[in-house]
Amino acid sequence: MNQSILSIYNVVSIPGRREFYPHKHNEFEIAYFRSGYGIYSVTGHDYPIEPGDIFIYSNNEIHKITYVDPSYEMSALNLHFSPLILLSQSNLSEADDRSPDLTRLFFDRSKPYSNRITREIAGNSYDKIVSCLLAAEEEYNSGLVGGCLLARQHLISSLVYILRGCDLVTEQSSLSAKNGQIAAALEYIDSCFSSDVGISELCKIANMGRSNFERLFGKYVGVTPGEYIKRRRIDHAIQLLRTTDKTVLDIALESGYHNTANFNKQFKAVTGRTPGSYRSKQ
Repeated sequence: MNQSILSIYNVVSIPGRREFYPHKHNEFEIAYFRSGYGIYSVTGHDYPIEPGDIFIYSNNEIHKITYVDPSYEMSALNLHFSPLILLSQSNLSEADDRSPDLTRLFFDRSKPYSNRITREIAGNSYDKIVSCLLAAEEEYNSGLVGGCLLARQHLISSLVYILRGCDLVTEQSSLSAKNGQIAAALEYIDSCFSSDVGISELCKIANMGRSNFERLFGKYVGVTPGEYIKRRRIDHAIQLLRTTDKTVLDIALESGYHNTANFNKQFKAVTGRTPGSYRSKQ
């Protein structure tokens, strides 16, 4: 499976306090804390972190762990996944009126809303949610045929149990018949984000007028097409910074930027840091 579609990994956080900078990414995120205590900050709100907590974030939320209690090791399972997974799932399930539009967990939220899911909030669904997340991790790391596919299915199951057990969304609404068309545009962006991708081209792929396409893209993906392309490029650059010794110029060119000045500006707008400082802190 393409790493931009689903990534599952463990994080052990460094103790102490850290700055709350504008951290954003295209993927939706679920984090399950195996151990540790601290604070998870979202714009305008600070959540306590305790062992067993589950956090869920959309791609339009700025969020960061701003404190890790040094008395305990903080270990978390992180799942980052593309909106494409949810759009594709909804499109396959349109014939079933009971099939939920899972993007609503991220954009159609009830008030008040909590990014933090505790055992008390999830009730009888809690153990099922955790079991699905751990099963997704096991399959993702198994190296077996179909492991990533099963990991994706366990992820979908965990989201269904969150939808069932947690009062996080408004009343159910019908699935959009446009999910598949938006998914097609996302697939196209993911295949050629380093090239010049125009809005008119995306509208043709989705078979929609511009205003309708931009409205539905924002509804189901969480950001504008231009913002999604920018973040997709920066996500790619981050992977290259983490895994290669390529120069910043080479990474900029490979990520779709024609010069380092524009690349540095866009990189800092998305991550809150420069490419050089990002690499030095890995």
